[in-house]
Amino acid sequence: MNGKFFALPQERQEQIINAAYGVFSRNSYKNASMSRLADAGGVSKSL
Repeated sequence: MNGKFFALPQERQEQIINAAYGVFSRNSYKNASMSRLADAGGVSKSL
C-alpha cells in the first residue's frame, strides 16, 4: 500500500479493505483486477 492510503481516515481505510475482501471472496486472485478492487472501494486504481 502506498502513503496515500495511510493518509486516509481509519474508517475509509477499513471500507477499502472490506471492499477488497468482497472482491476476493467472489473472484479468484487472477480475476480480482485492480479495476474491480478500485471500483468496489470507490477509489482510483493508483490509490
